[in-house]
Amino acid sequence: MHGIMLSGQYPCVRAGKITRALAPWKHSCVSRGIPPQFRESYDAVHAIRFATRSQLGERIASIPHDIVHVHNEPNWAVSLAREYTDKPIIYNVHDVTSARPMHPLDPTEEQSYKDCDAFVFITEEQRQFAISCGFEVEGKPYALLGNYADDCFLIDKTPMPRIGGVCYAGGLDARDSQTAWRDLSPIADALKGQLHIYPGNPNVDYGIVNPTIFEYEMMPYHLARHDWGFTGTAMPIPAWSHSLPNKAFEYLASGVPIIALNNPLLKPLCDEGLGVYLDDIKDIKRLPDPRPYKKRVMAQRHRFTMGYNIEPVRELYKQLLGGTK
Repeated sequence: MHGIMLSGQYPCVRAGKITRALAPWKHSCVSRGIPPQFRESYDAVHAIRFATRSQLGERIASIPHDIVHVHNEPNWAVSLAREYTDKPIIYNVHDVTSARPMHPLDPTEEQSYKDCDAFVFITEEQRQFAISCGFEVEGKPYALLGNYADDCFLIDKTPMPRIGGVCYAGGLDARDSQTAWRDLSPIADALKGQLHIYPGNPNVDYGIVNPTIFEYEMMPYHLARHDWGFTGTAMPIPAWSHSLPNKAFEYLASGVPIIALNNPLLKPLCDEGLGVYLDDIKDIKRLPDPRPYKKRVMAQRHRFTMGYNIEPVRELYKQLLGGTK
């Protein structure tokens, strides 16, 4: 089986993690940009800078393939694939674009749901939200796959000195920015500035900002130095009622319990003792002893990797390749 992992921009880390977990099945990457993580997991990388839609489509048609796995963001890549292949198309819905706050309307989103043959959603709640938007979802096969960590995060220990405290890894917005849902300055302020940040972008102006970690495989060694990993938003937002962040599972796989603020789908994991769930930012000032939480996380962290959870996607591939939709 040879698949194409397609993105109109570049395949993000989720696409790379899925590709690695699906081995020994092979995938070629087709995109405008080089994958920032796990490029070695692809059988070949066809990164065509500044490519037009037709150039991307012609490259899809030129590669022998059995299936096309499209990672959304942007959504139009699904309809592009439909123009250039008669093979099954899986629409990997990282986020339902319509749910994102401050995000402009994407006129290609609805057509993408029509043009695919199957879906990979992160949660059932996300699938139900897409249905509530009126998108063509029901009746098509699908698999559920959370944003689990790569198996490389299962490290036994880190050679770096312990720091403790609360860390955050990922993209952020500056203080008082327009896209306020990623402005975590209220979290840093509640921790009296002691939020250890491993940013996914520049211009973060609060907390203790560490250099960006460009080698993804090094991330767990940094995260493992801390007592807690933060995920969530200062205020509730609808999009987080049906999605799961990558970072939550990266923390857990690294052996770090989570703090989940206004992130309801993580509450069951917190109820297992793998972290603490908060719905009031003030409570972050009164965190419990992390040691019993870390002990439980270390015993259960194998459950939160792509390798452990990939089977539903593998079965979806088999179903589509067998001619059943």
